[in-house]
Amino acid sequence: MVTGSANFSAASTNSNDENMLIIRGSRRAADIYFTEFNRLFNHYYFRAVHEDVQGTQRQSTDASLFLDETGVQWLKKYAPGKLKAKRLKAYVNMTGFSTV
Repeated sequence: MVTGSANFSAASTNSNDENMLIIRGSRRAADIYFTEFNRLFNHYYFRAVHEDVQGTQRQSTDASLFLDETGVQWLKKYAPGKLKAKRLKAYVNMTGFSTV
């Protein structure tokens, strides 16, 4: 696993004050790091979305950025071929676990 602020550009590797961490040989450490990164990202993403829509009236629940708690409409976002389904499959493949 490779993480950090470096992005392999000339400026990033030669002149900017950036960092990179390579975790090799410890899947457990990489999984823990990835889980924490994902937790923090989702926490701050939710806060940013909440602040963005604060005070706005939505005409329909279809336009909501949040989970519809009244039914199963949210499942449509995970239909085969949809972005969320592809992301979920990528995460599962990274863990090595079966979806069955």
